[in-house]
Amino acid sequence: MKIAFIISESVTMKIGDCLSSATLFQIYDTNKASYETLELPQVENEHHLSKLYSEYLKSHDVHILIGKDLGPKAMSSLDDQGITWLNVSSSDSKEDIVNQIINKK
Repeated sequence: MKIAFIISESVTMKIGDCLSSATLFQIYDTNKASYETLELPQVENEHHLSKLYSEYLKSHDVHILIGKDLGPKAMSSLDDQGITWLNVSSSDSKEDIVNQIINKK
């Protein structure tokens, strides 16, 4: 299973708020027990970022997307792609979130 984190600042690699604030995605692959970075695709029309990014994540076999403040358009686009989404607290670490998800399986 692949868990994607929205990253809005590549220097700190902290979890970002919404899809439109993403500068990249950090992917945790539970099969490999490791992280990798997924750069954003080139986008011509910024009015449909939620849909484009959701399709992009699906094409990279992402199952869950984590952000701090996903909006209704993002949630709907992710639902359309079959990607589970979670809004998390600023105090939650990526490791804690991954462990919580894995332990719920």
